[in-house]
Amino acid sequence: MARLSRAARKAVTREALIDAAARVIQREGFRVSLDEIAAEAGLTKGAIYANFENREALIREVAERIAAGPRLPMPFDERPLSDRLEEFGHRVSEAVDRDPAAFIRGLDYFLTVLENPALRADVAARKKTELGREALRERELPLPPKQYEAVQNAVGMGLALYRLMYGPEVAPASLFAWVYRRLAGDPSDIRS
Repeated sequence: MARLSRAARKAVTREALIDAAARVIQREGFRVSLDEIAAEAGLTKGAIYANFENREALIREVAERIAAGPRLPMPFDERPLSDRLEEFGHRVSEAVDRDPAAFIRGLDYFLTVLENPALRADVAARKKTELGREALRERELPLPPKQYEAVQNAVGMGLALYRLMYGPEVAPASLFAWVYRRLAGDPSDIRS
């Protein structure tokens, strides 16, 4: 068997650290220590610093893989935005029911970011460089794309939290659909 190059060994170690961090975070949340991550990987804390600038860089790498859970694509077709958003509202509700742990990890990540000024600055800087949602045509939106995305995400997270805490009777799928339809500026009743 051929020996790995130094770069290949470093890449293997980096992936092992990310995998170990993901396992620990999924068990215990984002407030884990580097010592816990290193122990899970069977490596030293020095291996973490040799592969990541700091704890925040490792946490961000893991978060990009696990925190947000599955991405829900916005329906992009010729239907009116209100119809597509109504469908999206139903999808968000179904995703919360299908994998509540993913939503909880996402909330844990947000709290971790809020409590850590360096991570918060890094996440905010990265967000500023992102473009608005490609699937939404700017002319359709009642707000600029980045502001619209902020409202859409905040509403979805709030409704998902209520659904998890109080059940689908308090936050039914039809409520998600109703709210998202209104985010398109459509005051009509939902179809389903």
